[in-house]
Amino acid sequence: MARKKKYDKLFTPFKIKHVELKNRLVKSSQWFIYLEPDGSIGDRFVKFYESIAKGGVGLIILEETVTDYPLGCSNIPHPRLDDDKYIPGWKRVAEAIHKYGAKCFVQLTHAGPAHKMAIDGQQPVAPSAIDPPAEPFLDKARELTIPEIKAIQEKWAQGALRAKKAGVDGVEIHLAHYALGNAFLSRWQNRRHDEYGCDSLENRARFGVEIIRRVRELCGDDFIIGCRMSAREWGIELGTTNEEAVEFAKMFEKAGLDYIQSSGYGYKEFWCCWAPQQMYWPEPLPVTKEFRDRIPTGAMLPEAEAIRKAVSIPVSSANGYNYDSAADAINKDRVDLIWMGRNLMVDPAYPKKLEEGRIEDIRPCTRCMHCVGKLWENVPIECRWNAFMGHEYEIGDGQDFEPAKKKKKVMVVGVGP
Repeated sequence: MARKKKYDKLFTPFKIKHVELKNRLVKSSQWFIYLEPDGSIGDRFVKFYESIAKGGVGLIILEETVTDYPLGCSNIPHPRLDDDKYIPGWKRVAEAIHKYGAKCFVQLTHAGPAHKMAIDGQQPVAPSAIDPPAEPFLDKARELTIPEIKAIQEKWAQGALRAKKAGVDGVEIHLAHYALGNAFLSRWQNRRHDEYGCDSLENRARFGVEIIRRVRELCGDDFIIGCRMSAREWGIELGTTNEEAVEFAKMFEKAGLDYIQSSGYGYKEFWCCWAPQQMYWPEPLPVTKEFRDRIPTGAMLPEAEAIRKAVSIPVSSANGYNYDSAADAINKDRVDLIWMGRNLMVDPAYPKKLEEGRIEDIRPCTRCMHCVGKLWENVPIECRWNAFMGHEYEIGDGQDFEPAKKKKKVMVVGVGP
């Protein structure tokens, strides 16, 4: 079946600086816990991402990786780039992805206030020592000193240099959600009164700006530097507004950033707005009223669009797209790229099937949240509708199955994974 014309622009090549992507579909950074116990990369990790690349996506953002171990971890194991010994594993991943014509960036993060004392006994760190929001699994953070801030920034940049040595095409600096990068941006979390403090937008952005500049200094102009940032914080007084995020984005671009992935975060009743399907019922009315009409049209699209209008670098959006809403956002130039997460977990061949006009063959994500449940358990992520996921290194990925030569009538009794 021929592909409908409204999807054509999704499959046009697109350049982030000098790096050309074969289409506008991007695998977003998600944490899958497919690592070896020491945080190194083995066959399971490599084969999973190879399967995503094989399915036709243009770019893969490799999951959030720490450069300050273990303080930078929200849980263990975490992908690592805090030592040269991890470079060979990342090289394997990059080569597996490049084999299928896709590009790859590594997201670099620091948990900051999301670090748990149960990991290693260390108190989490943040711009300011404030009580965490209502989530019971968080510990109170201590305030970072200036020398500690500088040390963390340098570790971040050295991790980016290791990523370049491994052959990946770029890095994505994590400045979003309940992590250290966003904590400096958020007026609610940042109560300091120094050069990294809350008294001006420039001071709040300084932590991220200096990381971007240092990565550029170490890695050069031939290496892509992007960031994932919260374009808005919901549910808490003094949370970042979209207007403030627009100003941050302009500062990051001036510092040398090559693209922005616009996300968002919420607190209290808005806690899981990054997974809006979790917010239907029995969540309070303000939540459902705010997000009900945003699904499946891209839950964070309006905030991303505001940023795109203010900068000259590419801006992308994630959270709850299907193929129709993705095409609509691209065709109307609301964003430049579409980040997809769970859609590609359920069906890695989603891009290939859409490009070939085989929409009826796409296995849809039902937003059942089974994968997120595994994340909270801190065990390898599974998909209720894709039994191959995470087991590609053992049984393949299911993309090459041929139709049965002898067809039979089969009754399936019962449901479940």
